[in-house]
Amino acid sequence: MADDPVSEMIEAIEAELLVRSFLAAFNARDIRQVEAFLHPDASYQATACVRVQGRASVLMVITGLFESLEVFQLTPVSVAVTGDTVLVEQSLQVRFAGESPHELFGLARFTVADGVVLGWRQLHG
Repeated sequence: MADDPVSEMIEAIEAELLVRSFLAAFNARDIRQVEAFLHPDASYQATACVRVQGRASVLMVITGLFESLEVFQLTPVSVAVTGDTVLVEQSLQVRFAGESPHELFGLARFTVADGVVLGWRQLHG
């Protein structure tokens, strides 16, 4: 992290834009674009699930979500950045095949490093 306030502000904006772009790729179900946003050692953990480690493992989880859900949209409501951490309050739109859509509330914590997502922890209910 930079030492001067202007550089810190620029880094915070870059971190927020990185996460927003990642979520846009996720919502588009563009697995190649999602992969480009993930660090080789990326981790993912959803509510009450085991943490998965490594880009390939995270992509397997995401691919499984895309295959099991007709709709899975993450819409940022508010975003806060501190250092390398981006916190996102989200609205989640979820729909299984043949079912009515559900809207959930979610919070996500992203850790960014070297211009990519290093960690993603998703809480929803």
